[in-house]
Amino acid sequence: MLRLVTAFAVAMKLHLRSVPLDTQLASLMSEKQYLHLQDSDHAPLQIAYWIGDYLQYQHDRNCLNVYNSLINYSPSFYRPFTNFAINSLTSF
Repeated sequence: MLRLVTAFAVAMKLHLRSVPLDTQLASLMSEKQYLHLQDSDHAPLQIAYWIGDYLQYQHDRNCLNVYNSLINYSPSFYRPFTNFAINSLTSF
């Protein structure tokens, strides 16, 4: 997962510079993923989909608690806003 987040940043840099995919990006993912990425029109978007799929899979397995993650990993100055958002979502 962490490699895909790094791959997203590298892919975005290459995409914005209109540079073709390179070996640095290939080293961050499987060969199958890299080959799929070469056929993609927008590599960063494809990687974002993979990250989303992974997070959805972890959520479906109850290995990811979105509400606790928001509170525990948000900077302290965001916590009042995060708590407000969570309370708004759970008050329905």
